Amino acid sequence: MSTRRVTKGASTSKSEREPNVPKGGPRVGTVAKNKIVSQKIMTTPPVPCTPPETAGDGAKYSHEKSVRGTEDVPNDESRTSECSPPWKRWRLRQTGEPQRRNRPLVCPRRETDASGPVQGYPRPEPRDSRSVRLDAHPLARLASIGTLAMEARGELEGLRNISRDVKESVIGKLAAISELALRLEESRSSYIMELEMERARRAREAEAAEKRIAKIAKENLDRILQIENKIDKMAGEVSSTRNLLGHFDVPEKLEAIQKTLEAGTAPRAPNYAKVVTKLRSVVDAREIGVAVDRLRKARNQKVVVSCSSAEDAKKIEERLKMRGADLRVSKPEKDCRQWLSGTS
Repeated sequence: MSTRRVTKGASTSKSEREPNVPKGGPRVGTVAKNKIVSQKIMTTPPVPCTPPETAGDGAKYSHEKSVRGTEDVPNDESRTSECSPPWKRWRLRQTGEPQRRNRPLVCPRRETDASGPVQGYPRPEPRDSRSVRLDAHPLARLASIGTLAMEARGELEGLRNISRDVKESVIGKLAAISELALRLEESRSSYIMELEMERARRAREAEAAEKRIAKIAKENLDRILQIENKIDKMAGEVSSTRNLLGHFDVPEKLEAIQKTLEAGTAPRAPNYAKVVTKLRSVVDAREIGVAVDRLRKARNQKVVVSCSSAEDAKKIEERLKMRGADLRVSKPEKDCRQWLSGTS
């Protein structure tokens, strides 16, 4: 059985023939054929673990057959046809019929544990969410994202053995990631600037409020000290005044006065009936020839005598002065009436 070495996961098709050899002519040996195939096969590396979209059933069957017949190459760069990360390259030593050109290898699935990753690959360490603060977004991280995107873009542009469509797609996505990182950095810078401005404004407001409170407290303290000084001064004046007037003890002097009382009978004021009786006993209208219209009671135990003329009132007044010692006469203004009040 013929063997050959395939580089970078690609092989020639089954129907390829040697150059410059007519149909039905003699064929070149296996060693020469392998040399020619190794010079022709310089294609783009296929995506591992993914079958081609245009491959038919026969191609898949031949691919599985070729994969089953692979063996490890003693070279350090060679690997088996197991599933591996896309950044590793493979070299396979195959037996049997060659495959078509530009056909990627289909990796058989490995048995996986229900609780672990694929066999042969280390389990990724779990990320401790407590070690990362939710509000910690340093600008260095954004800068590193942009730098990594630019480096990856440069490496992709330098590759020659990759599909052009895939390269353009990845480069476009990396450019979008870099632009998003730059925009995020700008927005974060503006946010940090606004935050610092807000902190500065609040600090100024707090400082102004503290100064205002300190000023009000100082003014209140000065007022309190002034009031205390006035109270102390007033207390000293009261004490000195009391010391000067110490020999005039007013409460002791008033105590003797409060103990002595005067008692006596108040004068009794005559009532209206007694005054009228005395007036009639002193003044006899028929005897002196006067005309009295009426007698009327007034305030403060007084009697109002109404006469028809001023001459009659004058006669009654003279009669009371002569005989009425207990009766006092007072004449109101602009009236001929006389006011009589009696005392006892």
